Amino acid sequence: MREVDNKEEWREVLGQLKNFDFVHTYDFHHLSEKNGEGVPVLFVLSTDNDTRPLACWPALKRSIESTEFFDLTSVYGYGGPLFAKGINVEWALAGIWEAMRKAGVVSLFSRMHPLYIENIPIGESRGKNLGDVVVIEVQITPHYLASYRASHRREILNAMKRGIQVVIDHEYRELHEFSKIYLESMKELGASSYYFFDTEYFDSLISSKDFKTILIYAELHGVKVAASLFVLTGNVMQYYLSATVDAYRKLAPSKMIIARAHELAIELGVEKIVLGGGVGSSRDRLFDFKAGFSDLTKPFYITQKIFNHEAYVQLCKLRGVDPHKESFFPAYRAQPFC
Repeated sequence: MREVDNKEEWREVLGQLKNFDFVHTYDFHHLSEKNGEGVPVLFVLSTDNDTRPLACWPALKRSIESTEFFDLTSVYGYGGPLFAKGINVEWALAGIWEAMRKAGVVSLFSRMHPLYIENIPIGESRGKNLGDVVVIEVQITPHYLASYRASHRREILNAMKRGIQVVIDHEYRELHEFSKIYLESMKELGASSYYFFDTEYFDSLISSKDFKTILIYAELHGVKVAASLFVLTGNVMQYYLSATVDAYRKLAPSKMIIARAHELAIELGVEKIVLGGGVGSSRDRLFDFKAGFSDLTKPFYITQKIFNHEAYVQLCKLRGVDPHKESFFPAYRAQPFC
């Protein structure tokens, strides 16, 4: 068992395990580090001679202010463990969790990637189910529009007739326009400050060598009316960030963008597009919008583990928090330290 914190070794481990998404990469964890979310660390379970990885768990290591303790969390989006084919998953998880405990970790919070946890038994090992995410099986039909909900097909065709055009910006010439539309959309939604990503964040996304960021925008008579960032890693594409100018929302430009991304995924041989779920994992209007592109859903889980119960209770007392009454995890982070 070892901890990895450098890009080259991290990349080598993922390459040997083969199936992973951008949220597992060092580059994305490093981007989160620059965003002040923690220090990248990859827990790797290997063979006895320590050459072939059997499983890994990427995380962000966070110091706990005014104390000697630290904990682990996951990056924005989906995270969690990856396993080599044919491995005993419960044995691997036990080994990783024991390594985390020995490393002095107080607690672990992790969002679990819906595509890579199917071998984990439902229950304590997998964590808590919060809802579902929508996934498109890309190669299921060459006539991708036919697989959409009838109302989605109708709106996409109507948008095309009205003159909306969709462009894949391979050179990222309109990245500043995406940033502008995205930030305006976040303001209108009243989003928390976390989601107001700056130019440096977007520049880091498009410059990464660990994954490919795809910018697609829709325009009407030369005016950008919607834009989205998709992230491609191996045979998986994710619908990552998206925004629509409110005045053009009824024209359904975002539906056209997803349809174009679907078409591109077919061309590239991508197997799955992860569209995600609703706000707070609920089956809300956002979830219904995404479900119009695919009937396939995958369960979304989070893992919450306490490795040092004594320290956990001590930290909660320092903050005046009752861990039995606080729903936020870890409870001692329910309020910021002074």
